[in-house]
Amino acid sequence: MAAAVCALGVGSAVVGLASVAGAVSPTWQSRSVAWTTAGPVQATVDGVSCTSATQCVAVGSALLPDSTGATGAFVANLVRSTWVQGVLPLPTGAVDAAMSGVSCPSATTCFAVGSYDVASSGSTVAHGLVETFANGLWTPVVGLDPPGASTAALTAVSCTSRRVCNASGSAQLGPAPGSYAFVSGLAGGAWTAVVPPLPTGVTSDSLASTLTGSSLSSVSYSATSACLAVGKVGTQGTGFAEQLAGTTWTADTSLPSTTARSSVSCVTTSFACTAWGKGPVVESLSTGVWSQATTAGLPYGGSQGIAGTCVSATSCLAFESLGNSAFSGVAVLTGTNGIWTSVDLPGPADAALVQVSCSTATCVGVGTFYDASGQQFTAIVDLVRGRWVQVAYPLPMLYLYFPSVSCVTKTCVVVSGQ
Repeated sequence: MAAAVCALGVGSAVVGLASVAGAVSPTWQSRSVAWTTAGPVQATVDGVSCTSATQCVAVGSALLPDSTGATGAFVANLVRSTWVQGVLPLPTGAVDAAMSGVSCPSATTCFAVGSYDVASSGSTVAHGLVETFANGLWTPVVGLDPPGASTAALTAVSCTSRRVCNASGSAQLGPAPGSYAFVSGLAGGAWTAVVPPLPTGVTSDSLASTLTGSSLSSVSYSATSACLAVGKVGTQGTGFAEQLAGTTWTADTSLPSTTARSSVSCVTTSFACTAWGKGPVVESLSTGVWSQATTAGLPYGGSQGIAGTCVSATSCLAFESLGNSAFSGVAVLTGTNGIWTSVDLPGPADAALVQVSCSTATCVGVGTFYDASGQQFTAIVDLVRGRWVQVAYPLPMLYLYFPSVSCVTKTCVVVSGQ
């Protein structure tokens, strides 16, 4: 049976929905749902996290319907199959805010991350922001910037419980140009921000050092928290990784290559991780040792980063956007017991898939594509009985922003915005 999939789009005071269930070749339907309250006139959705088929949270930013033109932190909650949207409470003194990611370790607990702006000398200054959902209420958490930061923003988050959570972002430290990667971690009921040490010989200077990936992967084992984050220095710079053991971050200098890594995924049953980079480069971490997979025969990727995920220590897949003389489109890379193979996806040649989510029952990849007239649309591919199927026009026109996806058992939710 195919996965049940729902796509949500937010913008222009309506919510666009598309759903499918139980079909060998999924048939999608779209509809618009009016805002239930006076709300934003335009919104973008940048992250979604689901704990069940009827319990999800999506976050992003929204243009507020007032004379200020400010941007608010958007949230949409799926509760018992009904979407309810609103604007998150902001910290005191905030003039606007935007959320970039969300992680819900349970149906009653969620953490959304982003940034908020405060007025400063005729301009605005950004600071890291966490919005915590507990006891039915959203509460802003501030004071998340690393020491000495003049500006900061959080972009990714991964949480395993209401007490263990890690968010990553970038910050400018003092008046010097360039930004540094930093991590804010929740442990013992308190958030602590640190700037992980870079590998020896790597400096930020005027280059940006950022932790990137589809998520900042976090696992717990033997009562010890462990995290892995991957990234790069500069736009096309050296790749590096950071590991958290207990409360200490260290630069991992044992990676087999210096390729910039765009995605990382760790399984929750053990600290086994896989990281991907352009090339393609596939590296696996097991029992504390990195190894590089043989990728001979796999297609060489284009400018887009690889988006990957693992459902177990021995089963992973990733989407690679291609652009070469042999093929232009998207390839699916599948890894089983360390052996990687690839297939070309059906659909438009200029599709770009930016995120993937897998459950024990299915996988869904999301991105965007352009039709023959140059109109941009949301792209969704669904794994149905071992075959990849492209979902044609799952959302109404003009939902242009890169979507996000979250899968639980046989249900997936895709969010996009206008």
